[in-house]
Amino acid sequence: MTEEEAGNWMNIYCHSTYPEVGLYRESEGISTLFSNNIEIDLSSLGLNGDSMDPTVGMIRRMMHGHNTTATSGKPYSPRQYEEADKFLSCCREHAANEEVIPYLTRDAAKEDVDRHLFSERGETITGRIQSKATYCQVRNSRFQGLAGDGAKLALFELFKREIRVVAFIHDEIVIEVPEGSDYRSRRDGLMEVMKSCMQQVVPDVKIGVHCNGVMKHWSKEVENQYEDDDAENGQIIPVY
Repeated sequence: MTEEEAGNWMNIYCHSTYPEVGLYRESEGISTLFSNNIEIDLSSLGLNGDSMDPTVGMIRRMMHGHNTTATSGKPYSPRQYEEADKFLSCCREHAANEEVIPYLTRDAAKEDVDRHLFSERGETITGRIQSKATYCQVRNSRFQGLAGDGAKLALFELFKREIRVVAFIHDEIVIEVPEGSDYRSRRDGLMEVMKSCMQQVVPDVKIGVHCNGVMKHWSKEVENQYEDDDAENGQIIPVY
């Protein structure tokens, strides 16, 4: 498959078959991100900002330490390096954001380049803002950021109810209750808090919570066990 054929299939996948994927992947052009971060209008340098993506993309690859172009696989020519250095020098001279000037050089570290020159600002539907984030971070935060908001609301609600939280593992809350408690009601109370708090964040999404069980030592492998094998009404049996 040629690059053109692959691109066509990606366009069909992202814009026809699953258009929501296309919306998820949408991003400003790399030259727009670059000019936004250094606070400069590329057209003020005598450049056409709308068609600078390939040029800025090539310069970014050079700053990432790549020695070949993305399309031909051939090494960059001395002239291309000279043009890149001239472009970056011009940007240093005209950048309104002084913070990024030290990173407008081909010797800058890849992580610094991505953070200061090619990052973008992301925001979740709850208003959580993440600045200087990479492409993947921005798109991931829209989901994991929401999950984090729901989890924090749940943890705070448990704190207000004086429920002892001993661990938060990825997306799991571990609480500690006195031995001999009504384990079933304790479990149901925890699940109710988790669901209701997450529902505040995403009211239009059905929320489900699964409880592994009651145990002396936390384990993902444990499942609920009930007295008389009655999952509907039986008390939960602690696993030791």
